[in-house]
Amino acid sequence: MPLSEQDLQPLGSTFKPPSATYIARLEAETQHMLPPDYRVFLGKYGVCACAEYTSFAPSGGPRVDLNVFLGSDPDDSYDLIETYRGLKDRLPDGLLPFAFDPFGNAVCIDLGDNSYGRIYLWDHETESVVFVAKTFHTFLVMLAREP
Repeated sequence: MPLSEQDLQPLGSTFKPPSATYIARLEAETQHMLPPDYRVFLGKYGVCACAEYTSFAPSGGPRVDLNVFLGSDPDDSYDLIETYRGLKDRLPDGLLPFAFDPFGNAVCIDLGDNSYGRIYLWDHETESVVFVAKTFHTFLVMLAREP
């Protein structure tokens, strides 16, 4: 069944979206503006977990479970800027990790000029990427909960 707003859960008692200052710092760090559809999602939810059995299928491949969306996290565990800093030397240029599966693979949004806004799944073991969706909105529509 398609993902609904109730399938996103705050990691604390409430959703804590990042401040405009934090988003400006993120854009300065990546040297790119965030795509509008992703910016809206980030500004509404911030760090959040997905309900159990939430998954998507990249490019017709097997379903991939989605665990958590990153945001501004004072503990750094799920912080977008800290995660980007930690992975940018391993990721293809322009990719910003914004979510993870339970195995440490990152779902990334491309901020580069040639494929701006596209979504990719980055495998942390092989350091390869697989195309997932043309836009963040399309990615959200792809998410589904298995019964």
